[in-house]
Amino acid sequence: ILESTTYPGTTQEFIATPLEEKGFTVGENIFVAYSPERIDPGNENYNLDNTEKIVGGMTKNCTELASSIIGKTAVVVSNVQTAELTKIFENTFRWVNIALSNEMAQVCNSLDIDVFEMINGAGTKPYGFMQFNPGIGVGGHCIPVDPFYLTHIMERNGRRVKMIDAAASVNNNMSEYIYYRILENMNQQEKLLKKSNIVILGATYKENVSDFRESPVLDLIKKLEGNVNKITVIEPSVNMTHQIQGVDVLLNEVTDEILATADLVVVGTAHSSFNWEHILENSPAIFDTKNVFEGSTDDKIMRL
Repeated sequence: ILESTTYPGTTQEFIATPLEEKGFTVGENIFVAYSPERIDPGNENYNLDNTEKIVGGMTKNCTELASSIIGKTAVVVSNVQTAELTKIFENTFRWVNIALSNEMAQVCNSLDIDVFEMINGAGTKPYGFMQFNPGIGVGGHCIPVDPFYLTHIMERNGRRVKMIDAAASVNNNMSEYIYYRILENMNQQEKLLKKSNIVILGATYKENVSDFRESPVLDLIKKLEGNVNKITVIEPSVNMTHQIQGVDVLLNEVTDEILATADLVVVGTAHSSFNWEHILENSPAIFDTKNVFEGSTDDKIMRL
């Protein structure tokens, strides 16, 4: 059973066909199926035991055997390629909709509208709407990568997936947008970015996980490096020394001294371990990219 996210045709091309070339008969003396992993790191409500799992086999026998192994969470589709594309579509769906929210963040900023208030308002609709929030970008080992498996196979078939390309343009440029918003804030404070101290709280791709893979915060750090006086990155979710883009990541708690010497504190990843109330009280200026200070009217907060 192949579980890795991949493009339609992979199971046939790289597993079933090579096995057949070695003399096996798929569905008779060897059984091949595709059932992609569904896991959401940090999600306390859904796990491997209660999340349904798509299953598609090369033959009827393959499907039945794979389903019996997976058990009660198995959801059978008619063939392997449908199962492969289902997984790609799930992650592309998130990629595209996050891009829409990221673009709306830029639209709202130009119209002086709180994008999170707007999205939360839309989220009260009980049908026809699914809420996705904007941020510095899209991270993790799945969402920023998997849609491009589909563009790869479609290029082989002489087609483009325009929505994926458009979403990539928005999502991959969000860290640059954040960089220019930081520059804008420094200008408003009548401070030079080159002489400013920036504190970034959280650097992993998602809150309450220790995974740095494809984290958009890393792109932001890279853009700031060499253009500011000092970058201080605090990432409490890891238990070892890290260096990101040449910048030391501090693992200690946020101190009043760190906050007091900052020209701007940027919310990178909204870990629940941060004392946000204390951070608000002791920071001279905050760029809230995650809406952790929702409802606050403190004028030291710059909204996304």
